[in-house]
Amino acid sequence: MPISWSALEVSEAMDKVESLLNDAQPILSQAHRVVVEAKEIPNLPQYMEQRLSGLRETLASSISRPRDGVDSVRKALPEGAVERERKQPKMMLEV
Repeated sequence: MPISWSALEVSEAMDKVESLLNDAQPILSQAHRVVVEAKEIPNLPQYMEQRLSGLRETLASSISRPRDGVDSVRKALPEGAVERERKQPKMMLEV
């Protein structure tokens, strides 16, 4: 028995995720800047610099990695399926 699903619904969900990532970007960028500034604190021990560097890298990838995931989901959608569903909203894909 085939399983039906909607490429349009998946695409719309990815639109929402992308919008949330756009909303989060300024806050995460600000946090990244603060960590970079913290690394400039005089006489900072090396073990603290290392931890701050790790945090900086985590913040830098906190937007790019989810965006890559969204792109991956979109690329996995069957070609033309979203457009077809927009024309015929009740159509579902069968797997």
